[in-house]
Amino acid sequence: MLLVGAFAVAAVSAMVPLVNIEVYLGVVATQLGATDHVRLLALAATAGAGQTLGKLCWYVLAARSMESRWVQHKLDVGTRRHRVDVWHARVVGRPWLTAGVLALSSVVGMPPLMLLSVVAGSVRVPLGVFVPTVAVGRTVRFWAILAGVGSLAGG
Repeated sequence: MLLVGAFAVAAVSAMVPLVNIEVYLGVVATQLGATDHVRLLALAATAGAGQTLGKLCWYVLAARSMESRWVQHKLDVGTRRHRVDVWHARVVGRPWLTAGVLALSSVVGMPPLMLLSVVAGSVRVPLGVFVPTVAVGRTVRFWAILAGVGSLAGG
């Protein structure tokens, strides 16, 4: 039940900024401690999967919005379409750089992952780069929170 709860809270927190998965995991870590490494890793991976699913929703919404008439009309103003095309070319031409920025955002939170998820969808970062990078980055972040708070809690 703990894993189901972590997945659900993580997925919701990925979509709704007022819900904070880090606080939730911190509270869970105070109860678990830091001694059961397998359980902490499973919890971190489950929360990472939930966050990835939520961020994927933002990605898909941004990608689909780029196809709308309204956005297409807005892109026709000035140099906007050219700027989007330039960013798309940068992303496609540099998958390691793209993965690096996504990984940094996933682990550290700067730049904000929600913002990067929208940008990634709008410039069509390949899902084969986006999904595993976010999943691994979030898992690392959540494991660090669980292990750190768990050890401070005396586990």
